[in-house]
Amino acid sequence: MPITALEPMLCSHCDSPTTMDDLVSRSDGDEICPACATSRFYLCYCCDLYAGTLFRTDAGSDICGMCQYDHGYHECRYCSTLVTDEDCCQHCSDPDTLDADLVHDYDYKPRPVFHGEGSLHFGVELEVNTPSDRLTKCAELCLRDLGNLGYLKEDSSIFEGFEIVTHPMSFPWAMANFPWVMLGRLKSEGCNGEGTGLHIHVSRDGFANSSHVYRWMKFIYRNSREVQRLARRRNSDYAEFGPYVRQTVKEACKGGRPGPRYAAVNTLNSATFELRMFASSLEPDQVQAALTFAAATIEYTRELSIPAIVHCRGWEWETFTNWVSLRPEYSTLTQEWEALTCAC
Repeated sequence: MPITALEPMLCSHCDSPTTMDDLVSRSDGDEICPACATSRFYLCYCCDLYAGTLFRTDAGSDICGMCQYDHGYHECRYCSTLVTDEDCCQHCSDPDTLDADLVHDYDYKPRPVFHGEGSLHFGVELEVNTPSDRLTKCAELCLRDLGNLGYLKEDSSIFEGFEIVTHPMSFPWAMANFPWVMLGRLKSEGCNGEGTGLHIHVSRDGFANSSHVYRWMKFIYRNSREVQRLARRRNSDYAEFGPYVRQTVKEACKGGRPGPRYAAVNTLNSATFELRMFASSLEPDQVQAALTFAAATIEYTRELSIPAIVHCRGWEWETFTNWVSLRPEYSTLTQEWEALTCAC
């Protein structure tokens, strides 16, 4: 029987019952109740649909991520302001607004220096908030601990602070040599990762072929609930898991049209895939678990066969965590997942 306008339906955000006539559309296709629409979401200037995050254009209007992609906007080379034909926004076109003494400009990208053996490497981007009166001290602390492993950059999502960016590292090298103690030192200075992200870049050369990439991405999107729980961040418009993004996976794996940048797995970069779903943290165990998740999922899906998927529940999260628990090199992920499970 068809659904009537008065038949109760559930808000996709808070699960409260709402009639079909009262539901409001989000830009990703989900339907939400009026209370969530007005208190937790924002109206896109372009499409008149609601989204959890809007992005400011150079003209001063606020638009959703879908409209950004559909209308050909890209970020200013120095900040997150959206522009169309220009290289940078009106504000950043003035060079006097930029300062790259300790913290480089947003577009800074030196030649990568690879650490560790093999073809699979990982790059970490960790966004950090600092107290306003300790920005210089914290930047100097980071640069001293990082040495030649990384550098600091500006990021528009950070009001006061910087983004720590590393050069590519193999997984074993990163676990053994990344300056994990640096995170505790930053925390003791009053820094935090609240409201910011942890992004992990994965080298495309580390995958066997396009089928391996497809299996890896499909596993992540099929287990979005568990992945977001591990990531400590849900419903982020900076790392979408929605149906539109999932529809782009197969074409992106074949080298066709990539999905949007603000997907859980950003496929726009030519040399890497970017995992964008993790919340930032200054807890070494949480950052290690994110890095371990990236490494473990790639190796798990490398040899994942059709019989294993069909007869041994290969797509399921429990099958994956059982596989991980048998491999000591991934113990940080096992411990973090067990801690999250016990916390519930």
